[in-house]
This record gives sequence, structure tokens and C-alpha cells, in this order.
Amino acid sequence: MKYCCNPRFGNWVYETVKLERDPSADPDWMLLSYGKAVAASSAEGSNFPGHVVDEKETTCWKPEPTDRGPWLSMDLGRTLDVYAVQIVFAGEGDPEKQEHTAGRWRVLGSLDNRDWFLVEDRSKGQTAEQTDLTGPAADLFVNERGLACRFLRLDSLHAPGDQPLCIRGFRVFGQELDKDDLEEKVPMDVTEVEVTRENPSSVKVSWVEKKDEAIPEAVEFFSPDHLPEYEDEENYLAFLRKLHRRKDNEATGFVLSWGQTPDGLTDSLVCYDTSAVIDVPEGQALFARVDSFNEAGITHGPAVQVM
Repeated sequence: MKYCCNPRFGNWVYETVKLERDPSADPDWMLLSYGKAVAASSAEGSNFPGHVVDEKETTCWKPEPTDRGPWLSMDLGRTLDVYAVQIVFAGEGDPEKQEHTAGRWRVLGSLDNRDWFLVEDRSKGQTAEQTDLTGPAADLFVNERGLACRFLRLDSLHAPGDQPLCIRGFRVFGQELDKDDLEEKVPMDVTEVEVTRENPSSVKVSWVEKKDEAIPEAVEFFSPDHLPEYEDEENYLAFLRKLHRRKDNEATGFVLSWGQTPDGLTDSLVCYDTSAVIDVPEGQALFARVDSFNEAGITHGPAVQVM
């Protein structure tokens, strides 16, 4: 087992997830689930199912307390090669808390949202080797051969320790199935990296994402045969549209790396916005690099002195 702290696997609750192998050895594993359309059997208040794909540690999905068969379903938008799936539970039904025991769940896959096949079954419980009991309950499984899949469904759900069900992340990792046009899909590099001081101990680093000027095509959102009636469905659909990446070559997110020398960028942070606040004392030199990434790969930027 190796511990992974890799930008492709996020920077908050997932930094020390046990994997069968170090994913940094495979540069093609990318986060596929960010901002994808998600439906669920029910949702309690504003705890929308879309929160499982927003990569935030303070939001989550909760089904209605009366929901006896809760499920989540995700549309990746097109058929992709799935290598790993991760389910992150929040302890005691609170997205700020972390549970250290395994949940129970089952993942199904489909190419057409009609015929389903079993991807992983942990509905009978898990062993210590199947979940990371030293950190947050980020249950993960890895399929070394990859699995062609467009739709994923999470069901047979039971929260760790019989707590109220609260899921903070339903994360999918893999790569493009069609490798022929990868160069056209990787994101463009960033420009105009700037720094403004927030206070004596921290600065705000901002940048601009280059985008193709072509008008984006309309996004087809996932709609199951029976769309559950959420308490605030109109706002939920607006939330999905805001999250959903509209064009193949737009960035899903960015990796900000920084240090005191161009060869010593020892700190890094995964961002899903075009700015971040970092700790840099007054009078200290600052070199920064911003890499953009999406499902097709990473575009590395240059290390530039910004302070």
C-alpha cells in the first residue's frame, strides 16, 4: 500500500487515501465526476444530490428521513474509462464531521441508463483493507483494467455506524475512452497570474483561464424516467447548470503550486475557482505555477516570480 497526495485526487479529505498503487504512476487518471449531473431518490431540504460532485468539504447530500431505499445516480456525460470510485460519508449526518468506520453500499454501471451491471458490491460490509480506517471514511475501490461506463448508480446505502445517511462525495476517477483527440480536449494554459496582499501573513493569488471563443454547445442534463420531486427543484437545476462544465477543453480545476524559488515549489493546492488565499509572510519571495486540468489531462504552466 502507498499513501497518495496527488492533485488528481483533490486536496481536502482525500489526501491520505490508501490505494492499491500510487496513481501518480499513471498520469491519465483524472477526476471525472466534478460538476456532473446527479439525481437521487430524495433530498432533505437544500442538501441536494449535486453536492456530492461539488468537491466541497462543507456540503453534502442527505435523503429524506422517510426514504427507505436511498440511491444516487450520476451521468458522466459520455462513456468514459472508469478506474476508481470513492464514496465519502460524513459522520453523524454532519458534513463537518468525519466517520472512521466503513459504510455499506453497492455501485452499478450502465452505458444507456437502462441495462445495469454490478461494478462493486460492499452491501455486506467491508474489511480494514477496503477502507481507510485511519482517516475520514472515504471508501474506495480500484479497477486496474478500467471499465467503460457512462452512468453510475449508488444504492444499498447504509451510513457508517448506523448514523443518519450523509454523503459528502461520490467521486469517479479514470480517463477518456477515445484517446485520438486528447490534445484537443486538454485545457488551455492560464495567464495573468497576479498577487494581492490580504494581510501581513497571507496573499491572494489570482489568474485568468484561457478559453476557446467558440460558443459552447447546449448541455444535455441527466433526467431519469422518474425525476424525484425535490423540495427546491428549480434551484437544484440551476445549481447543476452552474456546476456542469460546458466545453471539452475548459478546465475542471487548477493546481496552484508555490515556493520561494522556481525549483522549490513545495506547497500546492487544488482549486475549482480562479483564485486562492495562501500563507506568505511579508518580505518573503514568492514563485507560483498554475496548472489547469480536466478529464483529458493537465496543462502545466511556467513557474513565475509574483513577489
